[in-house]
Amino acid sequence: MRKYSRDSVGGIFTRGPGLSIIEASAVVPEGRITPDDAGLWKDSQIEPLRKIVEFAHSQNQKVGIQLAHAGRKASTVVPWLGTGLAATESIGGWPDNVWGPSVVPYKDAFPVPKELSKAQIKAIIVAFAEATKRALKAGIDVIEIHNAHGYLLFSFLSPISNTRTDEYGGSFENRIRLTLEVVDAIRDIIPEDMPLFLRYLRVHKMFLLVLNDIPRT
Repeated sequence: MRKYSRDSVGGIFTRGPGLSIIEASAVVPEGRITPDDAGLWKDSQIEPLRKIVEFAHSQNQKVGIQLAHAGRKASTVVPWLGTGLAATESIGGWPDNVWGPSVVPYKDAFPVPKELSKAQIKAIIVAFAEATKRALKAGIDVIEIHNAHGYLLFSFLSPISNTRTDEYGGSFENRIRLTLEVVDAIRDIIPEDMPLFLRYLRVHKMFLLVLNDIPRT
């Protein structure tokens, strides 16, 4: 986690919200949104997170972590350098290692994702579970699954970005399969009394664009 991120969450802890969530912590390196994003895909990331958790607890605060995979919105530049821009290899990006449910880019300027195989999908579920174990070792109080804003899990839910014909695409039951499998994998690890949140986008932006094109009378 970068210094500005540590300072940001530290300032929130001292203002006493009760529960703070550390956002968008990638479960695999290629699942980061930008090259500067935090992650929890290896054991060496546990101790830096533990220090943040200990500070939160010293302020009588609870702290959660949002586990995420950016999917087809991965390898973009940090927001203060621009929005909707792909991060090339020259600035630490990985545009040739971006993955999604189907070969459907988020926008024209974004990398074209490769379609995940079923073996890769299973590996991502394991990555969410392993990141959860690391979060527990760091003392995290709440796990949140990022399932919104067009990132990987949400992109499986959407029939616009998910054109698969296997058990992870097509029907609604198939499109929610990955989300449910991630939930089950994490729930099997965390204590029974530990909260598990899921961040979900209630309205699909594509549908809003369609609605905006309908003439009003």
